[in-house]
Amino acid sequence: MINLIKRNVTIYFANRTAVFFSLLASLISFILYILFLKNNMQQSFQHIPDTTKLLDPWLIGGTLSVTGLTSIGTVLSQLVADRESHRLDDLAMTDLSQLQIQSAYLVGAVFVGTFNQIVVYLVMSLYFQLVDGISVDWSQSGSVLLIALFSSLVWTAFNLIVYTTIQRQATISTVSSIISTISGFFAGVYVPISVMPSVAQTVMKFTPTPYVSAAFRDVIMHQQLKKSFQHLSTSQLNDFRLAMGIDLKVNGTQLNMAQMVLILGGFLFLFVVWLLVSNYFRTKEGIKRAS
Repeated sequence: MINLIKRNVTIYFANRTAVFFSLLASLISFILYILFLKNNMQQSFQHIPDTTKLLDPWLIGGTLSVTGLTSIGTVLSQLVADRESHRLDDLAMTDLSQLQIQSAYLVGAVFVGTFNQIVVYLVMSLYFQLVDGISVDWSQSGSVLLIALFSSLVWTAFNLIVYTTIQRQATISTVSSIISTISGFFAGVYVPISVMPSVAQTVMKFTPTPYVSAAFRDVIMHQQLKKSFQHLSTSQLNDFRLAMGIDLKVNGTQLNMAQMVLILGGFLFLFVVWLLVSNYFRTKEGIKRAS
């Protein structure tokens, strides 16, 4: 199993084109923000001191959510390639069970997703620190790492559900393009969540994306929020947090960090159950065909 994990991770990093395209959604949001979105958003919140130092870490939080989702999808596309080339059939003839084989793809994807999120966090933080002079609270890096790891688990389980249903590699590019495009909006990277129609906001909250973004933003923006709103009212701070997706409301209840983590845990539980049930029926069907 360990050799299979190493093999999957090595294949991903050896393909530089795949690595680039798995990070493309992150790069697009980063470039769009710098070239087009930044000035408009600054004008919208010009009444808040040090707006730039607030918006930069806000973008980082949303981008990390997208990075985990898209990069993990690229890693798990190897699962489709192995199925189409019948390598999975060869693996099934070894001592590894179906659960162990899927677990190997899962562990490799979690590693890559976590690694890529940390790399993007460091690159964007250093860039904004040099260009905009933001104050990066590096003491929060441990919390960022934990969120990155947890979100990678959620996104890996989600992507496994998606990619176990794909039979041909030709379909991968279409699926990944759709996921990359949607994820940017769902993570509130291109526009704040408050700008979206109410129906769209409701749909978004039935996915893990806004909760992952909110968790990252709550940690990364914590110190700067204190500084920027120290002379403003608490209601203004709360309105800003809700408008920018740092806090989320579900059924009129404003969620705290613990509740958002519980919701993400719920998503992970549902995805894992889905995988186990589908794996059971797939194994059962394979036994019937063999007999």
